[in-house]
Amino acid sequence: MAVPVNAALPRGQRGQAIVLIAIMLAVLVGMAALAIDGSRAYESKRSLQAAVDSASLAGADTLQQTRNFVTAEQAATASFSSNRRLYTAPACAPGYGTPGAGPLTITCTYSDGTVLTQVVASLGPAGYSFTLTATRSLQLQFARILTNGSSPTISARASSGVDNLLYSPTVAALSQAG
Repeated sequence: MAVPVNAALPRGQRGQAIVLIAIMLAVLVGMAALAIDGSRAYESKRSLQAAVDSASLAGADTLQQTRNFVTAEQAATASFSSNRRLYTAPACAPGYGTPGAGPLTITCTYSDGTVLTQVVASLGPAGYSFTLTATRSLQLQFARILTNGSSPTISARASSGVDNLLYSPTVAALSQAG
């Protein structure tokens, strides 16, 4: 008389492997989502931060050299676009200009959904400040099935100043030639 294969297991333990495989499959998808989408988010954040940093410095440097706010704001936008490799012109509102009594806020929207906000402010004897903030949505690949379908937003912020007369003018007295 042949003994059935399932006869060695008590009746309550049949089908246990399917439950374990389903749990392990969910863990495997979660780890793949973390590895792939997490690394994409990290790279996108670093790239966005580098572009905002360089744009902030480009705006302040151009203002110091040209004394023209419109040129400085355009240089900041061009530097950001170049570093993010965004080759289409953004739609900027309300437009470039000179800050008045309050700060001037310019919002540029790119075709890929990236939004660059420039805040240019006159600080009196403390000079002028360029504060740039960029945001963009991260399209998830694997982690999309683990969320409610929404995409996380990545943002970066940088600030630079120019013509600060509140500190010792030793560095400011040096010519650009050194």
